[in-house]
Amino acid sequence: MDLRLPVELGGWLLFAAFAVMAVIHIGFAVGCLRDAKMRKAEKELHFASPWLWGLATLIGGVFALTAYWLINVSRLTRDPIGTTSRATWRAERRAAAAPRT
Repeated sequence: MDLRLPVELGGWLLFAAFAVMAVIHIGFAVGCLRDAKMRKAEKELHFASPWLWGLATLIGGVFALTAYWLINVSRLTRDPIGTTSRATWRAERRAAAAPRT
């Protein structure tokens, strides 16, 4: 029993797989670009411009999107409980970091 695909069908499957991956990468890049533009307007964007984040996500896919999320979205450097607003949290951090006299 021969389970190999004909060459023509194998080529189309490979093309379809690359097309699906391209659509996924473009979708991630557009989503990242939109989020980065929103964060830039709120002065919450770190490390790179929105277009650079979008390009990195277009090329790097999930890996670049993970880096974007860790740097800009995750709560690794924010209020761990999430009960205070960002502005309040920033003001509290500035007050705590200010030299005491």
